[in-house]
Amino acid sequence: MRFCVIIPSYKSENTILHCIESLKAQTFKDFEVICVDSTPNQNVKKIIESNSNFKVIHLNQKTLSEVARNIAAKETNAEILVFIDSDCIADKSWLMVANDEFNKGCDALSGPVKCFGNKFFDITLHLAKFWLWLPESSKSFVETAPTANFAIKRNLFMELEGFNPSYLSSADTGLCYALKENNKKIIFNNNFSVYHIHNSTFKNSLKERYIRGYEFGILRLDKLNFTRLKSFLFFVSLPFLPFLKYIIKFLKLRKSGFGLIYMKGFFFHIFLEYAWILGEAKAFWKILF
Repeated sequence: MRFCVIIPSYKSENTILHCIESLKAQTFKDFEVICVDSTPNQNVKKIIESNSNFKVIHLNQKTLSEVARNIAAKETNAEILVFIDSDCIADKSWLMVANDEFNKGCDALSGPVKCFGNKFFDITLHLAKFWLWLPESSKSFVETAPTANFAIKRNLFMELEGFNPSYLSSADTGLCYALKENNKKIIFNNNFSVYHIHNSTFKNSLKERYIRGYEFGILRLDKLNFTRLKSFLFFVSLPFLPFLKYIIKFLKLRKSGFGLIYMKGFFFHIFLEYAWILGEAKAFWKILF
């Protein structure tokens, strides 16, 4: 079974080498790599070509990662598309595990996204972003999966028309909803894992959470029948939602063994949750008025 690993890139000079070195170290060898890079200069392209024989498609203007992934998917004839981010490091058995799952008849696959390093703020940010995709032995399926660690049959991906760029950073969730609508499940395998490198400040993280909250709000309006009444109830409960989400996440993370460190980052998490909620509120404001 032939795989194509797809990496979107924009100004990833500080992390891309870690990513491609982890792909070169894979125990499974029947795969190709396509990186779609829209960095203004040639730096990323040079790093990849100097350290591997992986294919680089260089675009002259900044391009959405969802669009970049769709471009790469059309460039390959591989049976399986495997998505990873330029700031992620794949476990050496990553593709071997994927090969085993797809040989069993899997349609789509995800697995843990782990934090690279042990800095407190990096772990705090990681739990805010990837709390649904941490190692958990009892988990066999997930409803959604991040493009940091996701694989799918190419023919199914094309049938569902790939990632919808109008959903922006929530395009991966949009694709997962489409899979569910077509009665396709996403298998979660704890051995299909990657490590995410975090390199952000608290200020930038707040901005990122706000933007992603807004983009997820747009998706909810389109896909989840989020009515005017639901939007009104959302605004009424808005002051309390971050605390409710914090409790829900804590109960989930406690099962995964991250409860204590999640509690230590309480104030960080509350601010990050408020940023996300305010982003969603911006989206819902349009339907309410």
